[in-house]
Amino acid sequence: MESLHWILGFLLLATRLPLDSAKRFYDVLGNERHRGYMREHNQLHGWSSDENDWDEKLYPVWKRGDARWKSSWKGGQVQAILTSNSPALVGSDITFAVNLAFPRCQKEDANGNIVYEKNCRNDSSLSSDLYVYNWTAAWSEDSCWGPGPGGHHVFPDGKPFPRPRGWRKWNFVYVFHTLGQYFQKLGRCSVRISMNTANLTLGPQVMEVTVYRRHGWAYIPIAQVRDVYVVTDHIPVFVTMSQKNDRNVSDETFLRDLPIIFDALIHDPSHFLNESSIYFKWNFGDNTGLFVSSNHTLNHTYVLNGTFNLNLTVQGSVPGPCPSPSTLPKPIPSSVPAGDNPLELSKIADENCQINRYGYFKATLTIVGKAEDQ
Repeated sequence: MESLHWILGFLLLATRLPLDSAKRFYDVLGNERHRGYMREHNQLHGWSSDENDWDEKLYPVWKRGDARWKSSWKGGQVQAILTSNSPALVGSDITFAVNLAFPRCQKEDANGNIVYEKNCRNDSSLSSDLYVYNWTAAWSEDSCWGPGPGGHHVFPDGKPFPRPRGWRKWNFVYVFHTLGQYFQKLGRCSVRISMNTANLTLGPQVMEVTVYRRHGWAYIPIAQVRDVYVVTDHIPVFVTMSQKNDRNVSDETFLRDLPIIFDALIHDPSHFLNESSIYFKWNFGDNTGLFVSSNHTLNHTYVLNGTFNLNLTVQGSVPGPCPSPSTLPKPIPSSVPAGDNPLELSKIADENCQINRYGYFKATLTIVGKAEDQ
């Protein structure tokens, strides 16, 4: 009986070995991830949990400092440049772009191959071959299709590549990772993705990207990059100020008795606020009162010398969730007129509501006399 228990225990342990040794996405991508990280953030639309398994045979994992990084690309190393249009107002879309910078004299051609640039090969150490990587020829030799046995046209989690027209010109796999979730994309030397921020935690967040290139029937890493992006519940706004004959527009010093043009610029690259009613509330700090306008530009003239504090508040209404019935005011007695009943309150909670968002800008202006007065 004891021997039977020992055998059963061994078999149970053996069945767990593949699970314990298999790499998951957070092992590969999550440099600062801690246990339970995913549960602290809402699900991003179209993204997957980094608890999923990573196919290390098809996509080998190299740690930072591994000597293999130096030979992952012919002629040098590839640099991935990650940018975004952050900051993003919560609820809007934020876009990330990755551009690959190849070693000197290399570029991607129309077919997705990596070739040497013409008239840029004075270095005798460069190969006489036209191609750095001739993936068109590699595709012609590739007879293995699909994600079945032996198939390699799949992402690290095993999902098959999309196959729109021209997909064979895409020889790079990009894995984006943030907030305990990942997004995979097949592309060329430049890709873009957009992500809605409605479910994102406010504040600075980190986006990490790992890039793989085609290598026979597998893929090898060529670059890693990370960048910080910001999600905010304040409308990002900046004000430019200009005045006729102003020689230095950056010193915020202007002349008295001449109009200054104030232009409020809202950072809204995804056009989230296009359908919103925007109001600009100006206080120029000179006791002239509050100016409210729906126009983002306004002229103002200071008539006294001195230092003045400019304050701008931007107000915009954006779509947002309505309060749940539990947060609405309690219904009043049934003797009230028809229409003020809890059934209508529940119905209101299912409709789209408008939420006011605000943005703020402050500056200190110095007003001096005209040149002829000095």
